[in-house]
Amino acid sequence: ARIKLVAKMKERLPILARAPRPPEPTEDEVFARERELAEETKYLQYLLKIQSFARVILAKRKVRMMQRMRTVEKGPQPLKGKLRLRMERAGPRGRKELVLASTTGHRRDRAATRIQAVMRGSLARKRFRPLILHRAYLSQVATKIQTRLRVWLAKRRAQRRREERLINAAVHIQKAWRGCSERSYASALKAEKARFAWMLACIIRIQSQFRAKKAWEEFN
Repeated sequence: ARIKLVAKMKERLPILARAPRPPEPTEDEVFARERELAEETKYLQYLLKIQSFARVILAKRKVRMMQRMRTVEKGPQPLKGKLRLRMERAGPRGRKELVLASTTGHRRDRAATRIQAVMRGSLARKRFRPLILHRAYLSQVATKIQTRLRVWLAKRRAQRRREERLINAAVHIQKAWRGCSERSYASALKAEKARFAWMLACIIRIQSQFRAKKAWEEFN
């Protein structure tokens, strides 16, 4: 594999392949190179330390800022990014005062929302208008049917009430008549029973007197 690699290198780069091998470095050059490498390593270490210190300082500053922002932004903030303070000319003299105004992005968002709402409303009305008209027609037809059905049911209910009143009246009349007839029958029966008792008492008295007279005549 090495022979093939060398052959391919000679084919593609013949000048570089025929060039003589570079001379080996001396001990002084090697020592100087190692010294340079050591100095570069030490320089890089110092740079890394400085970068680490700087990054620590920046990270601490960022953490402090985040803590401050977290303290400020604690709780719900529905108006965040929607309002801002700016200097405007106000008053009769035209002095500049600090005014609370809505941000440009918020105004644009509100305008876009209104435009979208109007457009969606028009599209929805245009899309559902036939359905609404058809539903209105069906509701009108259904309303007519419902009114007629309710009238028929009301008439039927009123007729049932009239029939119930008539039946109740007939029942009351029957109750009154039956009560009167039962009371008259009971009173007549009671009088007949009293008359029968009186007649029985009279008969018993007559029998007793007749038997007493007959016994007296037999005794004498």
